[in-house]
Amino acid sequence: MRVSRPGCLLFFLFLSFSFPAWGLQPGVDALLFKPTSDGGRYLSVYQAKTLYQWGYNFGLIADYGFEPVEIITAVSGTRIRGVIDDLAVAHAYGAVGMTDWWQVGVSVPFVGWETFFDPNALLTTVNKETLYGLGDARLEMKFRLLDIDRYHFGLAFIPFGEFPTGDSRTFRGNEQFSGGGFLALETRISQRFFLAFNGGYQVLKEVIYDPATPNATINDLIFLRIGSHFVLNDTWSLLGEAYSESVYNKIFQNQIQNPAEFLAGIRFSPQRTLKGFAMTVAGGRGITNGFGAPDWRGMVQLNYRVSDVVTLPPPPPPVELEAAYEEKIVISQRIHFEFAKAAIRSVSFPILDDVVDVLTVRDTDIHIHARFFLALLNQKSFVIGMLTKVCIEDLSGNSLGVLRP
Repeated sequence: MRVSRPGCLLFFLFLSFSFPAWGLQPGVDALLFKPTSDGGRYLSVYQAKTLYQWGYNFGLIADYGFEPVEIITAVSGTRIRGVIDDLAVAHAYGAVGMTDWWQVGVSVPFVGWETFFDPNALLTTVNKETLYGLGDARLEMKFRLLDIDRYHFGLAFIPFGEFPTGDSRTFRGNEQFSGGGFLALETRISQRFFLAFNGGYQVLKEVIYDPATPNATINDLIFLRIGSHFVLNDTWSLLGEAYSESVYNKIFQNQIQNPAEFLAGIRFSPQRTLKGFAMTVAGGRGITNGFGAPDWRGMVQLNYRVSDVVTLPPPPPPVELEAAYEEKIVISQRIHFEFAKAAIRSVSFPILDDVVDVLTVRDTDIHIHARFFLALLNQKSFVIGMLTKVCIEDLSGNSLGVLRP
């Protein structure tokens, strides 16, 4: 079945942005790190390339963030108390290529360990809660617009939808249906070095999640991401990325609504022994004191990707060629002539007899310089009738005629 690329784009644009921004208790999501579903060159930054048709990818990222949410003073940024001190998340994800330019993916975060202190409780009565549960699940697509393998830079559009499977009270999700999209631009600086830039937007219902904290408001979000990937060899590579989000009407105006973070890591992908498998170890920290940006973060990724497999047609049958070649008889000994005559001396007859013996067993043409032709005809040992033909040439190799037996 053929799928129209413009039709798919319009359909998913409608699907993404037509989600009603409602929920039982809309809130804010503390899961700042959200991986891509196709296991590309980066972790949370989208590459421009898609999986080929029926190519697939699946993986798991174990992610730990230390103190991603805390209450601080507005002026100095000094910590007052924690809200989430520990946040350990397992991100399960996968994607499949529907065509060579369109893929579908899903990502589901599972919070396995969250130490939570209710920010609305009094400081003297707040109790630590140890929690676990799902975060907001995400369905996304990627449409390749420009192929990086052909143009040295690529472009892709990634619409997505999020579902309220998390709990907004403990900041494990927005608890509302929402949609948005990313535009991914990637360039290949060299055969080993890649850079990617992402810009995105997500539609969210405006919510004040903490009336006591200035700017503690969530609304539509703008995303900015940048990633780099450097291939060391067939097995090892380095990667780095930075990502941030901002409430659309408060860009760079305060820290709480503008969390930012960076990561750096190393990837092991033994393509010779286990093609498609990759393991990445990465770490980083928050650049700002924004909501969800941890003091530090560490993660391990296990990923398996099957793509970039192109079936080539069988090779053509071998071609048999008949190449003409020319054999030469080289006489290294001198041929002696009578003084001032075109007559060969008898001392050279045995040499000519040997030449005739070779020629008589082959269907061979013989090329003779004209100045020696008469001399050869006078020798009884030179049997001209046993040859196919004799070509008479001058000293420059130009033909003067052909003598047939």
